[in-house]
Formats: sequence, C-alpha cells, structure tokens
Amino acid sequence: MVKGIIFDFDGVIVESEPLFLDSVIMYLKRFNIIADYSSTKQLCGMTKTNIVKAMKSAFNLKDDLDKIYSDMVEIEKQVKKVERYQLINGVKPFLKKCEQKGIKMAIASSSDVSFIEAVLKHNEIDKYFSFIVSGQFVERSKPDPQIYNIASEKMGIDKKELIIIEDAYNGILAGVNSKIFTYGLKASIIEQNTSLADKEVYSYDEIELEVCKMIIETNRLKLREYTQQDFADLYQILSDPITMSHYPAPYDYKMTQRWIDWNLDNYQRYGFGLWAIELKENGIFIGDCGITMQNIDGELLPEIGYHINKDYWRQGFGKEAAKAVLDWGFSNTGFNCLYSYMTKSNVASYSTAKSIGMEKVKEYQLQGEEIHCVYAITKEKWLRENYNNA
Repeated sequence: MVKGIIFDFDGVIVESEPLFLDSVIMYLKRFNIIADYSSTKQLCGMTKTNIVKAMKSAFNLKDDLDKIYSDMVEIEKQVKKVERYQLINGVKPFLKKCEQKGIKMAIASSSDVSFIEAVLKHNEIDKYFSFIVSGQFVERSKPDPQIYNIASEKMGIDKKELIIIEDAYNGILAGVNSKIFTYGLKASIIEQNTSLADKEVYSYDEIELEVCKMIIETNRLKLREYTQQDFADLYQILSDPITMSHYPAPYDYKMTQRWIDWNLDNYQRYGFGLWAIELKENGIFIGDCGITMQNIDGELLPEIGYHINKDYWRQGFGKEAAKAVLDWGFSNTGFNCLYSYMTKSNVASYSTAKSIGMEKVKEYQLQGEEIHCVYAITKEKWLRENYNNA
C-alpha cells in the first residue's frame, strides 16, 4: 500500500528541463560552442555546483568555476520566470487523487527551495506538499541517495510504503540506491535515460496507488496480490543462487519484473496466480505461493507453486502457505485436481507437496532437461481428508 510519495521537481512536476537547458545552451554560445538538448541533458538533476563542474569538464571551458557559476546565474534570471513553468500533463489530478487517498507527499529536488515554492504557489499546488528537501541543504547530491533518505525520514513512513517519482538518470540512481521503489516518469519533452528505474511509465495514469488485495490468512501468514512495490523484495529471492538452484539460472531485473507482470496478468485472466507471502506479525515479505496454469508434460494444468526466502526455510512456512492455497483452490475454483511439479533433485519442494496430501503420479523428462516429478491431489481426496480431520 502506498502511504507516501516523494517527487522530484524538474521534469516531474513542472516542464522545467527545456528552460534550464536553454540557459546552458545560451551560455555556451558565448564561446561559439554549438550545443543542443541531446548534448546537455545529462546535466539535468544535478545541483548548480555540480552542473558547473560538469559543464567545465564536458565543454573544456577556460573560465574558473566561480565565474561560470555567476554567469549561469545571470542567464537563468533571464530565462527562469515563474510564469513560464507549465505543469507536467496529468500532475494536478494525480495530486488531488493522492490527497483524497490520504497519501502524504513531499518534494526532494536539486533546485532552490525558494524557486520551487514560488512555482508551486503560482500553479496553485503548494497545498499538496508537506515539505520540500532541497539540494541546497544536503552534502551529497544525486545520484547519492542522501536527499531521498532525508525525505523518507521526515515522512516517518516505512520505505516499503513509499514511492519516488523521478525523470533524470542521476535522480533515478539516487532513488534506487535509497531502496525505495522508484518510477521513471517519461512525461517531459526532454526524454532521459530511465532504464534503471524499478518501473518506467509515460504518464501519471500508469502509477499504481491502490491497496493490494488480500487473498488468504493463516495462523502466521498473509497471502495477497503482488504490486509493483514488491520488486526489491522479490528480486532478493529470485536473484539468489541458492534459492534458484533448481532453475536454469537466478533471475535478473528484467526477469523479476516479468514475474510480477505475469502474476498481475494472471489475476485478471484467471482470478488467481502466485500471491505475495507476508508474516502477520511484522508484514515482512518472505516469498510467494499460489496457483498458476503450467505446461506439465504437454498438458496445461493448475499448479501450486511456492518460493520462500532462504532466511525463512525450515520453519514450515512453505507447507503452511501451500496448504492454505490448496484449500482455497478447491473451495474457489472448479478444478477437480491440483498439481505440483519439480525436478527430481528438489527434495524440499516435493516434501512440501507430500506434506499437503499430494502423491507422485508420474515422472517425465524433456530432451536435455533433468527428470521432473509430478505430484497431485484430487478434490475427492481433499474432501475426504478434510471430513476425517473435522
């Protein structure tokens, strides 16, 4: 659930990047240096001090840093008029929606705080933000995560319940390094490299705010639908070589993202999928478990799958989740049989299948692959066992 949002300012709230780059290009013209947006956009998202350093290095400027700084300030005074700054498309209704949902909002930007306040007030959106953290007041600028760490502390909200909205490469690095889910927003006319963001979006309409849907509760666990904010926790599991030792290879960022997207699609298509597992006592994400449609030896069959963070192995969480999913499956779907399959060497996986009443029904081997075991339980057997245990 999203409880707080930290916004960058330039290129996220207002279309300011073109005006800033125009001032850089105007300055460089003094020295007969021909530049355009593509050759200067890497300066976006930096503090003024770092912008000046980067300009001097990139364009081999002869003036000292103080001279470049003062000249740039004078040019910006000509260019940076509050009334020239237009809001990014969709930002005002998005802010209103967040306010209605009780989501706390703040800004963390390299721009001067007085300038940010003036633009917000001019556009009548200042009321939406609880505070501003400016690059003026931090020791290390983006891509260092310091500004976002400071903002998240002031928010007083767990990082798992926060998101960052950024548009610039350095800002996205800062967001990702702060361990907060970071959206790369590509709504500005100056398109920047947002490939390292947890998720790239082209408009505010694509940013998810809804509460995740709870599916199952057990004595110790909650199983709920995935959200995009689960990426970091899921990547920790799927990228681990030990956890993924029975897969062809550990997952990378793109494969982890596809895992989440696949399950979100499953929820819409089938009404089920793999669900995130949280500990009831503290909300810690420890893995997933659920039902997905799998090609098992040439047949499309409903399969119960489970993946648990190795730090929580041998505590019965896999069995507890799988049994709850089994009960849910026979109670809420029309399936007369549910399956689990795994490589023959995956002792932990088939032990879990057996522990919830499944029996091995066959083995098969595809060319070039390890032998797979298929376990299954019929609804008839499940009903009988539930009756006997009642």
